[in-house]
Amino acid sequence: MMLDTTTEERRAARRRRRERLASQDRDVNVRGIVAAGVAAMALLGLSHHLLLPDTADAGSHHLRRPMEQEAPFPRLTRKQRDAFGHHVFVDHTHGLVLCAIPKVGSTELARLILRMGNSSHWRRDPQRSALAVADRDKHLVSKLSLQKAQALVDDRRYTWAVFFRDPAQRLLSAYRNRILGRGENVTFGEFVSRIRLDRKADPHWRPQRYLCNNEMLLERYDFVGQFTRIQADARRLLESLGAWDRYGEKGWGAHKSRASIFAGAQLRAKAASEAFSMHYTPSLLTRVRKMYAMDYALLRKVDAME
Repeated sequence: MMLDTTTEERRAARRRRRERLASQDRDVNVRGIVAAGVAAMALLGLSHHLLLPDTADAGSHHLRRPMEQEAPFPRLTRKQRDAFGHHVFVDHTHGLVLCAIPKVGSTELARLILRMGNSSHWRRDPQRSALAVADRDKHLVSKLSLQKAQALVDDRRYTWAVFFRDPAQRLLSAYRNRILGRGENVTFGEFVSRIRLDRKADPHWRPQRYLCNNEMLLERYDFVGQFTRIQADARRLLESLGAWDRYGEKGWGAHKSRASIFAGAQLRAKAASEAFSMHYTPSLLTRVRKMYAMDYALLRKVDAME
């Protein structure tokens, strides 16, 4: 009997994932062996600050966790599960958990999740289209039971990924989109004076450390990308999942063109750079960097400074 294309594709995706999980299981066994060696070194008073081999391509931003770290990750509360909000997605087929921070390519990343989940509405706006929103919500970790959400945190076979952006650049982008874009007559300096930066702040300028439970789960990320190189980093992420050719390489431009994901990122980055010099004075930049000091510390910790 001939199988339809969708069935064949799903079987192929499951087969690729089984192969990847088998490889990861072998890696876990290697970690266990090395962890035992690390423990022995500790008994002998030798340095135990070893890192996992970095098998990623040069220039990528995979985190490398200490070999001896095999202790359970933090336990989620219901409040923390809910705090994933509309920003953390899971694609079980490819074993991906993705934190999409507002103003850090989040719309395109949400569309990527929809496309990887074979949604027919992935080209629509995942924030405004009712059809796309309905499909998007099926991938939200915040919609899972507490037990299933915790399982995603604990299961090292899932790749956790996040993209960060320079806080000053991100804040300006939020101002241009959410304030100027809505016709509000407010200067950037006035906007900076008015905003709040606590956990309940608008997510478009809320500190990145307060989104996706990043304060608690920072060490859980297997892949950290930068906004300034989001096209290249997104490709590395998808290639590591065996998903680049099908979901990232083409189809992202207007009218189903052959453009790859984030193909227009370079042009947008140029426009953002020009706006930066227009809106920031040296004193205002210093002020904003102080306001987001904890975010800058977080970005330095994971080597995500731009």
